[in-house]
Amino acid sequence: MVSTFARWYLSKLKANPLATNMSSAFLLMTVGDLLAQQLETHAQSEQSLSSSTSSSSAASLGSPRSEGKSISVRSSDADIGQHAPVGSMAVASVVDEQSSSLPSTPSNANVSAIGTINETGDSRWSVVASSMITSSQATMAKVSTSVKKEIEQWDSFRTGTMVAWSVGAYTPLFMVIYKMYDKHLPKKTPRGIAARVGLNLALSFPVNAAFYMYGTSVQHVAGQMALQQERKQDTIASSIVDFQLDLNALRAKCWRKIDAELTSTIIASSQFWIPVNMVTFAAIPSHLQPLSVMFFSLFWNCYLSLSQHRHVPTIQQQQQRRQQRQGDAIGEAQKLR
Repeated sequence: MVSTFARWYLSKLKANPLATNMSSAFLLMTVGDLLAQQLETHAQSEQSLSSSTSSSSAASLGSPRSEGKSISVRSSDADIGQHAPVGSMAVASVVDEQSSSLPSTPSNANVSAIGTINETGDSRWSVVASSMITSSQATMAKVSTSVKKEIEQWDSFRTGTMVAWSVGAYTPLFMVIYKMYDKHLPKKTPRGIAARVGLNLALSFPVNAAFYMYGTSVQHVAGQMALQQERKQDTIASSIVDFQLDLNALRAKCWRKIDAELTSTIIASSQFWIPVNMVTFAAIPSHLQPLSVMFFSLFWNCYLSLSQHRHVPTIQQQQQRRQQRQGDAIGEAQKLR
């Protein structure tokens, strides 16, 4: 099946390279962004669960009086209506233990029910079949609810933004670059492989910087448009004025994003793509290299989506966090004294 798909994909790639590469970029970026959103949702749920658990444990440990009070209330609730002395309670417990140790005799209703099931095997299988149907219906209901929840939580605008970058800019650019590689650089020589890997690493600086500027700009403009809709300012003139007045904030936000993410992205890109490209250019046949790049691009697209939508604190927030850390350090030093 894999070989059949590989032959089909390579034939499409040879017959119509532009449409095939665009379709592949669309599919890979969509799946990569969906995977990134699932990872973020899972991390947020775990974080909220851990915070709620820690807060509940801290509340239970931090109030011994309330804990003793709750225990006394529970014990009083158990004794309501009893008012029996300790000796009678002990005797009652002994009687309960003796009665529980005696062999139990089934009632007439149970005996008749068991006899009926043993006599008619069809009823037994009908009970099993009905239980299986009920369990399958419950499973299908859970799956349907989970799918509806995932669709409701899906950020389609985010996916569309990532897909637009991959289809409109990244894929056409590297199609041209790889054609230049094939024309000017030998494919299987060590010099050609090293040159391709080095040029890809050098190109990652401007390409990733442009990616973060693009993603941050789209998010900023979308946020401004959402604010305008909330304020019910629907005139074209007001939206243009707001956008022009907010260009400084947009520029500052783009530079903050690049400063926070570009270095780590370049390091991650070199650690990820240098081994992949070396193996791809050296060991994989040229007609199978697009499949290799397509497979590894799925994981890289997930990383790009996570890094682009990671929160970057403002300058004021950074100063507040720095002051808070300094205050915590001073408090710890005073405690040690």
